[in-house]
Amino acid sequence: MRELRFFVPLSNLKGDTITIDGQEFRHLHKVLRLDVGDEVFVICNDDNIRRCRLTKIGKDFALAQVLETIVKQHDGLDITVFQALIKSEPLSYAVQKCTELDVKTFVPFISQYTVVEDKGQVQSRLQRIALASCKQCGRLCTMEISQSLEFKEMCNRLKDYAQVIVAYENDVTNAKKILSQLNKRDKIAVVIGGEGGFSEAEINQLRALTNVHFVSLGRLILRAETAVVALVSAIKYELGEFTNESSDVDTGM
Repeated sequence: MRELRFFVPLSNLKGDTITIDGQEFRHLHKVLRLDVGDEVFVICNDDNIRRCRLTKIGKDFALAQVLETIVKQHDGLDITVFQALIKSEPLSYAVQKCTELDVKTFVPFISQYTVVEDKGQVQSRLQRIALASCKQCGRLCTMEISQSLEFKEMCNRLKDYAQVIVAYENDVTNAKKILSQLNKRDKIAVVIGGEGGFSEAEINQLRALTNVHFVSLGRLILRAETAVVALVSAIKYELGEFTNESSDVDTGM
């Protein structure tokens, strides 16, 4: 039987009682039509799964009593994707796949050749997509979606990472040469441009950062949403992440 999982903020946990509200309550009540006495699994982004029993169904919330707390250790990589804004559908695809690939944070940014505008709704829309994908793939923590950054702001954020990998179509560096030098404990950033790529000035700004490495993804020009999946997958493969030997996460499938 598939686990019915609901994601709520940790602040909704008081003692052994969890409040399920917002979109998660609407899904629980209107779509699944759950009732008092039904069991659900609640995730609060703290690497624990809580098996709960519904004790009250209100007008816009449900209360659940914690029956069991299952501690799960997350030992995945710390990867942040910085993705230039692209059109809605491919950007949604990139967020879905980055969630499935266990990317920790997704940061949209605006570059010189970006043609898509962020009118203040990108973050909330992508967060909903990430949450839905998170439920499907069995993650214990949702992928954080940042507000869109200007290119200069992004460069300042990149200074916080041990290694920054930039996919650049004009570079000839073999990706394996760079990725094989990464360490599992590194805080890694992946930077992907938009449909128009990076301007020369932006490339020079990135080259000025001492932790930045440019890599080629081959002789073909990849779409942005393809490039991010390819590069993140390559990093995970190089660092031995494509194994299930140490995983104890039940996806509920």
